Amino acid sequence: MATCSRPTVGTPPKSQSLTSNITQRNIACLDNCTMKDFKGKPIECALCSSEFHPQCVGLNASGKRPTWFCPNCKDITSSITILKIEIDQIKKDMKQIKDENNSLKRENKKLKSELQAQTESIANLTTDAHHEPANKTEPIPGQERNSTLLIGDSIIKHINERGLCNTKFKCMPGAKIREIKENITHVIQADPAKFDTIIIHAGTNDCSINDAHLNNASKDIRDLVQDMKTKAPNTKLIISTICPRTDNQKFQERVDKLNNNFKEIATEEDCTIVNNDLTFKMSNNECEQTTLNRSGLHLSKYGTKKLLNNIIPTHCIIKPKSPTTDRHHKYTNRVHIAIQTDRIDTYINDKRQKKLSATSAEKQIII
Repeated sequence: MATCSRPTVGTPPKSQSLTSNITQRNIACLDNCTMKDFKGKPIECALCSSEFHPQCVGLNASGKRPTWFCPNCKDITSSITILKIEIDQIKKDMKQIKDENNSLKRENKKLKSELQAQTESIANLTTDAHHEPANKTEPIPGQERNSTLLIGDSIIKHINERGLCNTKFKCMPGAKIREIKENITHVIQADPAKFDTIIIHAGTNDCSINDAHLNNASKDIRDLVQDMKTKAPNTKLIISTICPRTDNQKFQERVDKLNNNFKEIATEEDCTIVNNDLTFKMSNNECEQTTLNRSGLHLSKYGTKKLLNNIIPTHCIIKPKSPTTDRHHKYTNRVHIAIQTDRIDTYINDKRQKKLSATSAEKQIII
């Protein structure tokens, strides 16, 4: 930029002091400024307050002075204007992104609701008999349906569910008739058509209380039969009588009383009963010891097979024997296929034969 030179004159008179001050000021002007001697009022930039010669920037020196910006500040104001435009555009873009984000949130919420509904629907398919399903679904094609429920106390604990055919097995150790009745009632209330047949083996624990409790146990069985006739008329109910026991003579007397009550109820209410006394008791009305374990209460594996063989004529719950079964197959401790004969039968038959032979020999010696 060009600067005006200061005149080297003496102290001016008082009337010329203002003009001299102006001429002596350093004025920032354009680089191509040629004005050497300027006597007048310069124009000031409204932004940076720099002073310029009006003639150099194309303004009238004596006219009205508008708000003016120097060339450098004009570039800044134009940049600010451009930035304002860009900021406005960014704001519009941000608003659009915000709207899209809100739309995605709504879509995500909708998908979560659908996923939760599908999850609950799948959970209802796997709900067991203790919970009422929200939606009843048809069985999956090609998948076997458990059409039979075998439920009872710990006397049936040695039954292996894998060897049963289309049967849901539920063992409730320590359960009395009332608890088993409540469980079955809950099942038929949830879905009356869930099972075509329900087989009950209960009452052993009821006989261990007192004589007065037998009436309550008999009433619970009668109520269950009547409830099923009302709420699940198409479901067949089979009552399996209590197996004999040798651990306590008083308890066995209660077993006989309760079994007689079961038979009366079955006759009056026209339901099926499995009389286990026919196979578990010998001709002298005593329990066959080989059907029980050492405790004299729970069944042995042989006794469990007898129990299943008693149930099968009323309702077949055993899988048929595969023709390709290996004859050297070792069974587990629990009954797998009850209608098969194994080494236990051979052992028991041999033991019986030896006992009969010994008895015959004793009789001959006495004679």
